[in-house]
Amino acid sequence: MKGRAIIVVFVLFLTWVTLSMGSSVSACVLGDDGNGCAALRSLKPTVRAPIPLNIPAPKPVAARPQPTPVPAVPAAPRGDSPGAAISADGTQHVIPPGSSQWYRLADSPNPLALEVWLDAGGNRGIGFGVFGPDQMNPYSPDHPVGRGTYSRNSGHDLNWSGQYLVPGTWYAVVTNSTGAPVNITVGTDQQQKGPRNCIGYWEPFPNGQTVYWVDCGMYHPNLR
Repeated sequence: MKGRAIIVVFVLFLTWVTLSMGSSVSACVLGDDGNGCAALRSLKPTVRAPIPLNIPAPKPVAARPQPTPVPAVPAAPRGDSPGAAISADGTQHVIPPGSSQWYRLADSPNPLALEVWLDAGGNRGIGFGVFGPDQMNPYSPDHPVGRGTYSRNSGHDLNWSGQYLVPGTWYAVVTNSTGAPVNITVGTDQQQKGPRNCIGYWEPFPNGQTVYWVDCGMYHPNLR
């Protein structure tokens, strides 16, 4: 009996090893009569079939159309300051009553013979003053380098001409002293010039005001 018990223990040990290592083992156990050999079926590890996961594949999400960026349109110059000056290109503009508008005349590092003209439909309540780059900082509205005057021979309501040597941007300030809006057109004629014989003079007005002019041969009789 003792030897038989040892055999049974050994068989159980082999069975445990088989289950632990997942391999197949065969053993022989003596029958009750001690003469036979009972076969022990080999033990195989249990293999479980994978559990299918019925998870649907994610549906593709269509990309949202992006709005087309609209380029920013720069605001039209208002003419209420030198930085927002309107180009003096001969385009008609409306000046409100009792107000002023800035116009950009020219920008050149070279001497220019410059003529500025203004049309206001014959309205005598419109005037303008011309300012050079050296007059802008500080700006003094009462001391323009010249003012537009009425001329029967120029073809325009107001006209100013001269030559400047100061490089930079030149401006004109148009003033509407009437009580109604007025359509005006401001333009320039300019030519690159070399040194010229220019003359400066004061012109008196009936209201007692005087204006200093610089003429380079366009209007003053002494330079023709």
